[in-house]
Amino acid sequence: MNKIALLFGGCVALASIAAASPAQAGWTGYVSEEDAPVYCPGPEAATGFACWGDYCDEVALHCNGLPSWSSLDISTRYWTSYFSEEGDSDLGEIVCSDGPSGGSCEAFELGDNVRYCFGGRGNKGIVTGIDCADSYCDEISLECTKPAVGRLTSCSWSGWLSEEEWYVHFGTNRFITAVECSGDYCDSKRFYVCSLVQ
Repeated sequence: MNKIALLFGGCVALASIAAASPAQAGWTGYVSEEDAPVYCPGPEAATGFACWGDYCDEVALHCNGLPSWSSLDISTRYWTSYFSEEGDSDLGEIVCSDGPSGGSCEAFELGDNVRYCFGGRGNKGIVTGIDCADSYCDEISLECTKPAVGRLTSCSWSGWLSEEEWYVHFGTNRFITAVECSGDYCDSKRFYVCSLVQ
């Protein structure tokens, strides 16, 4: 199948997902290692995830707006380092790096196969974009942004997703705050999902 057919197939799949989703929410385009990153538009953040092709080669985010009383603090926006299935998610070294606002602990990461947005340090962040590198989107980087108001709570891990299931939507106020990989080429993924409350 050539790239045009694959993208056409991806668009058809996304259209059928979007039709079953809330009218105010939508899907980004698909991204793979050949493409530029994809982002949730404006004041939206990731509430779902889809993948398409062998080993989940192309990935997309489902985006929803934050509750009306909050917004995203774009001064906190940053990209995690790339990660894949190699390694494990055992508690390892806590890695903190200066973010765009400087001086704060921005990247709390456990293991080589998982990335958390702002982890357990202060107010957590939400996934707002995604990028891929290497064959079959083997390496993933997450764009993370903190909410300007509110706190993320009631967090839990989802089940595993691969191209055989191909998409998941967690709900309008259930935001992805971490992603973990498993299987060849980061084929299977699960998500740490939280609610934003006042």
